[in-house]
Amino acid sequence: MVLSLSVLLPISSATADTWSFVSIPDLFNADYADLSGGADASIAAIFSSNYSDQLIAAPNWTPAGPNSMNAEFAAVLHQMMDDIAASTDNDPELALIAGDLIGGRWPQNRDSLNSLFGNNNTTLAQELDAASASYYTWIRTLFAESGINTVVAAIGDHDIGDNSWRNTTKANQVNNMKTDFGNHMVDPLFENLTAMDEVLNSTWEDVRLGPTEGNYDEGSYVYQKNNVLFVNVDIFRYDGGVRLGSFGAVAPEVTDDHLNWVHKVLLRAETDNTVDHVIVQGHTPILGPVNTNRSSGLLLNDGVDSGLWLTIASFGTERGGKVRAYFAGEVHATTTLLDPTSGVVQISHGALVQAIEGNFDNSDPTFLGVEVSDDGHSIDITEYTIDLDRRNDTSIVWEVDRPVSTAHDTYVSGPREIGTLFIDVRSGLLDLNAAGSLAVSNVIPSTLDFTPDPNKLYHIDNPALGLRLAALSGSEELESRTFASTGEDTQWQFVPSPTPGLWHIQRAAGGSTPRIRTDLTKSPDMEASSASGVWTRFSITVNPQNPETYLLTTPLANTENQRLRLRSNGTTDFATTINMSTWPSFVFTEVAGASFVPDPNKVYHIDNPALGLRLAALSGSEELESRTFASTGEDTQWQFVPSPTPGLWHIQRAAGGSTPRIRTDLTKSPDMEASSASGVWTRFSITVNPQNPETYLLTTPLANTEDQRLRLRSDGTANFATTNNMGTWPSFVFVEVN
Repeated sequence: MVLSLSVLLPISSATADTWSFVSIPDLFNADYADLSGGADASIAAIFSSNYSDQLIAAPNWTPAGPNSMNAEFAAVLHQMMDDIAASTDNDPELALIAGDLIGGRWPQNRDSLNSLFGNNNTTLAQELDAASASYYTWIRTLFAESGINTVVAAIGDHDIGDNSWRNTTKANQVNNMKTDFGNHMVDPLFENLTAMDEVLNSTWEDVRLGPTEGNYDEGSYVYQKNNVLFVNVDIFRYDGGVRLGSFGAVAPEVTDDHLNWVHKVLLRAETDNTVDHVIVQGHTPILGPVNTNRSSGLLLNDGVDSGLWLTIASFGTERGGKVRAYFAGEVHATTTLLDPTSGVVQISHGALVQAIEGNFDNSDPTFLGVEVSDDGHSIDITEYTIDLDRRNDTSIVWEVDRPVSTAHDTYVSGPREIGTLFIDVRSGLLDLNAAGSLAVSNVIPSTLDFTPDPNKLYHIDNPALGLRLAALSGSEELESRTFASTGEDTQWQFVPSPTPGLWHIQRAAGGSTPRIRTDLTKSPDMEASSASGVWTRFSITVNPQNPETYLLTTPLANTENQRLRLRSNGTTDFATTINMSTWPSFVFTEVAGASFVPDPNKVYHIDNPALGLRLAALSGSEELESRTFASTGEDTQWQFVPSPTPGLWHIQRAAGGSTPRIRTDLTKSPDMEASSASGVWTRFSITVNPQNPETYLLTTPLANTEDQRLRLRSDGTANFATTNNMGTWPSFVFVEVN
């Protein structure tokens, strides 16, 4: 399968030689390590003379006692690692592991854990740290014995106890297990540093190694190797044990300061000329659906609409950025998904090695071998599988939650190629050539993306400020007006630019300088419609911090002043792309003037621009209320449902409830009724307001009352008025909700 997507080609100045790495998520999902610390001679004999130098023995290990490794299994794993290291054209310089390095069901199996890692005086936290030291150190040693001295790992759910976290004992230890992961898997990557920021070169000087938020700085970090920046994200939100959802004290999501850190890292990568490609690594897939095999199938909350994906996608190849791929594990099966709006590929992959009873079809380990070109133009990915024979015998290894597990003892054959994916960004095109297990099996666009219609006119509104963009004919200044303002000066068109996904924004009525541009300063100005360059082109992306609004951003890499915004004093400017607050948050309202036909499958805000208010209703309430434009959420979201009378619509709360539908009871006060209610008292026409033709009127067809026209009053209350009323109070516009 070949997909060609137009992009802005990143400027590459990398000098790194061609090099390789491997990716092996969910390698074990089990507690495997030589707990003797190298003292078991039968195991040590399989490895080099330096094998035991870095190992840490379990405090209570004895020669006659249990071990989480044996000679037979160690030989299999060592041979497997040697073959993995030999699979790429160059010796791999590092290994990625997208989580689940261990079994990790430790807090809930305290007695078993204590037997090898504690005593009567140790705390659970101390025992967890002792176990982490033994298991994680052995995993790094296993790779090093085959010449892979760098392991860049992300936190998986097994690394913090395995999902879910409704058990209080386990939930209370999540942060301790994250800290242990950081101490024994992340810190060794930077052991020569005296301060966190020393890992960052001069163009990264204001970006920390990890986020400032304490619950994530152990597992979220950046690591650059040659011309690739790896951004590792701890996708497991934890707020001190507070229940966050169906999984208990942990939720698979990235929010707030943690998300800001991801954005800042990706932003800095765009201006760092030593970085040609960015690969983001997290444990769970974000896009779906994906294949699964012997997995709970965790996915990131909100998926393609999540703040993390929207942030990653905003720096994708298709949008002129450097993010090429998101690598995930968790599912023990391979699926390659492409988001065509961003050009970012998600590869969920990996299959575990487990020494457990029985034979399991399709469970042989898989991994990716990745070759990176020295010119920064391409990434060549190959997926391999290794055939292992699982048989029951008396070759025993010990795990914390499974004291008796039967080991693999036969290595059948080395790596066998099962899929390929070639990512090429040269010549301004993104070419994906995929085959076999890595074939692009689905294409997932973001459901939140807004694609303007070049034939329509829009108001570009900032709902938090109650202001809309404006420009006078012939003026070089970009201004603003209140929502009550209409006319040519507040009407805009989006004109497709030569770069797909980027738009010229210009005054619909024209003029000598109708097009918005940046001159690399903070002050936007207006230019002739013939002006066309990256300085006049804007991407339209969902704001991850306010996903009912959009961001307007120029792709210019040589300035920090890329994001258009309105300020509280009504002036306009450009800010850095880390700015995702209310000032750069816009919505696009179609300018009325023709009949409006709502889409029953879409959700809308019903707004009164003159008052800066929108219709609202609480679930189960019989009252129709209002909120300010800054208000979002279910209470302000509406659907139009076709009634049995063509051209008349039921208007109801999109999230439902016992009384979601607006009606009249022949009085001035509208109320809410069940969705089963259907009559002329629940049906509304939608017509252009002759006195304000950029707005619409909502009117019931009832002939036996004068109170037919719905309106909002200046005090925020809703009522019905006569059909002679066509002023500002009954004037509404409809804004699609993402």
